[in-house]
Amino acid sequence: NFPLDLGAIEAPSING
Repeated sequence: NFPLDLGAIEAPSING
């Protein structure tokens, strides 16, 4: 997801 999204699905985000 985006860098400030909820989870690490495509990109390392805040929650993952």
